[in-house]
Amino acid sequence: SYKTQRFSERILNPVYELPTFIEYKSKHDIERCARILSISWCVKEAIFKALDGEDQSNFVMSDWYKTNDLRGRPQVGNDKYLKIKQEEFLCSLSHDGNLVSSFIIRQSKPSVANCWNGKQCND
Repeated sequence: SYKTQRFSERILNPVYELPTFIEYKSKHDIERCARILSISWCVKEAIFKALDGEDQSNFVMSDWYKTNDLRGRPQVGNDKYLKIKQEEFLCSLSHDGNLVSSFIIRQSKPSVANCWNGKQCND
């Protein structure tokens, strides 16, 4: 429906999330569509609450996205967020049945100068 399309476009990132939603919508997999929307909403709500007031005022839900790394751990990103090079958002996501919860920790990325023996901190 028009409302579903509009709502999903407001919530889901057009590159990383919306194509998957559209695929399942075309297959009439309502449960999978609901899961995609609820997880995305939950993660982005947690991101919003981790931001300061200035960044909250510029928040666009569909700019943010959740992906998984090769080990299946959730990661969040935003290709338009200018501070993304200095900050990282650690995401914890849990879902059980019809319930989903997400926690975000927003922190400065460690600099090489702050690492022991000049070793990369992200290794």
